Amino acid sequence: MRYFAVVVDNTNKVVVLETSGWQKVSQFDRAQMLGTSTLAFLTNSEIATLAEQGRSPWAFAVHDAATGRLDRHVQRPPEFSQAVTNAIVVTSDGRYAAVLVGIRETAILIFNAVTGDFIGRLATPSGSWSRRLVTGPADQLATDINFFGIAARATVRKEIQTFDVTSNERARVLQGHVPLVGAIAWSPEGRYIASGAAGLTKENASTWIRDNDPIRIWDASTGSLVRSISGFHDGVAALAWNASGTLLASVGGKDERERGYALRLWTLTKPEPIFDYRVPGTEPVAPLSFDPRSGRLILGWRGDVYVYDVVGLS
Repeated sequence: MRYFAVVVDNTNKVVVLETSGWQKVSQFDRAQMLGTSTLAFLTNSEIATLAEQGRSPWAFAVHDAATGRLDRHVQRPPEFSQAVTNAIVVTSDGRYAAVLVGIRETAILIFNAVTGDFIGRLATPSGSWSRRLVTGPADQLATDINFFGIAARATVRKEIQTFDVTSNERARVLQGHVPLVGAIAWSPEGRYIASGAAGLTKENASTWIRDNDPIRIWDASTGSLVRSISGFHDGVAALAWNASGTLLASVGGKDERERGYALRLWTLTKPEPIFDYRVPGTEPVAPLSFDPRSGRLILGWRGDVYVYDVVGLS
């Protein structure tokens, strides 16, 4: 049996579905978190979630997918026990679990995904902090890189950097967004990285900073920009690719006149979205993902999980 897990909206509820009939098989509560990537599959039947926010000896908790039962905790190094935990991902090859901790200065801690042993700290720049962490093909990760001081100004583009975990070396630097990076998504086949701007920020009493191309698509192998998507999408809260890397889903602002969120689908060639749905109300839409086998689009809204067939769109 194959499972799909989702954190519903901004709640602490994790719902596990089996994907043959898309029925709920289990549910459990995770610790309250500030981050976005707060669960990941270690194996097909084990789900890793961030254990606690703030002072905690645990890096992550492991739950049984079929029952929701808490099986074990994985300990983090003592020197990071006071740091806030923000995100967890498991590399595509299943070898590593990466946990993003800290606020003013962050660290990405690497663990053996099978044994839970701590391996080391990812070689992000000294003094930097990150908000987003995603996995790419094999053992690759991508994260945003931010600094304080002059480099923190809203007019300075915040980089996205990719890393090879096994060698612990930086692979590529993408020029990112102003004022901050709001979302990152690596296409499943590994060719593209999509990124979104976090919204607009006040630079001073009279100047607001907004990214002119709030969604950007990059060639993951070269770091070159493939496509920019302009228009009003403040701020881009979530991005997801379908399995073939031909459709990109985004959650962002409706428009300048109306608060709330819109779900949009994009291709690599068409300038406008091929699907644009203005979600009723102003509640957040999260998370957003494609099931890699069925191609269905899954999102959480108002405490429920929605599964959509994406047909006739290309």
